[in-house]
Amino acid sequence: MKNKILFFGALGSPKKTIVGGGETGNLRTIKMLESLGFSIIRIYKPYPQKLFLKYLFYFISIILSIVNFFLTLLTNRKQIKFCHITGFYSHLIYYEYILVLISKVFKKQTIYEIKGGGMDFYYDNGSIIYRFFFRALLKKTDIIMSQGLENKKLIKEINKKTFHEKFIYYPNYIEAQKLPKELVKKNLNGKLKLIYFGRISRDKNVNIVITSLSELIKLGHSVQLNLIGNYIDEIYEKEIKTLINELNLSNYVNISPPSSFTIISGYLEESHFFIFPSINKREGHSNSLTEAMAYGVVPISSNIGFSGSVINNNKLLLKNINNSSIVKLINNIIKEDSFEQYSVSCQNRVRNLYSEEKAKENLILAYYGK
Repeated sequence: MKNKILFFGALGSPKKTIVGGGETGNLRTIKMLESLGFSIIRIYKPYPQKLFLKYLFYFISIILSIVNFFLTLLTNRKQIKFCHITGFYSHLIYYEYILVLISKVFKKQTIYEIKGGGMDFYYDNGSIIYRFFFRALLKKTDIIMSQGLENKKLIKEINKKTFHEKFIYYPNYIEAQKLPKELVKKNLNGKLKLIYFGRISRDKNVNIVITSLSELIKLGHSVQLNLIGNYIDEIYEKEIKTLINELNLSNYVNISPPSSFTIISGYLEESHFFIFPSINKREGHSNSLTEAMAYGVVPISSNIGFSGSVINNNKLLLKNINNSSIVKLINNIIKEDSFEQYSVSCQNRVRNLYSEEKAKENLILAYYGK
């Protein structure tokens, strides 16, 4: 029975803890495919290792994974019907093109899932050779799944005649067990609670979250900030801790390490605003953003990656990424008495578009046709 899928993607490592949104999303997709009755054969995307001559070893690991991909198809060609390749393009486009080409040589239904943001950036700034291979890959694949609606324009331009048959929107979603059973009712009575959870790094602009807190306090707001996540480097960790001390915010900021969703959901139930001023070029559809919105936490976000289409409200998007803009948006919401309206709207948007049930519908379209 042809019910096997050869699944290639960022899956962490068989021997290491899974980290990152890409890995999390791929594992959820595999779990969902298994619930639909498919058997999954996994090919792990290699990672650069912190070794001497790491780039040489990384190149060798890529070659070995291509060989593994080919041999797996060769030995299971009668059982495997689909090849699901989750791609991150950029410098990997040539590698991913070879995998798509091998899949098509074996006449398999080939699904290319575009993960993360920055697709337009890398295409617009890539060489002629890069753009050639990127276009060739998208034309050769049978189904294109995209994590963001922002990718639609370029994909449609490359696949003018087949776009409607090939393109499927497959955003991140919140798992059923994480979704509140009913809408979380919130108001701004009492202390104003801000939250940021995820990687604490320079490109996430966590320092701006902290300076925004300071400005809100100066304006007379009773406010608290919860930061949940791990620092990416020791230098930035030192800068953040120094900033908190310099602004005398030790009593207003609670910093916690990465936590289970059971713990995070407790914070989300009490929080009012999720501050997300990221400038990461690879920002895609943030899991944190979806989870915060699911609990009625109103996002104040940069228009990076796919955040704009996920939030779908220009009044909650920062035109300028600085503390003054963040404070201005929060003050406007308080002044307009529109917090509860935004909170309910965010929850309904997640339930209608980013639920596990909706994601399964889109995945079924990819595998069983429109």
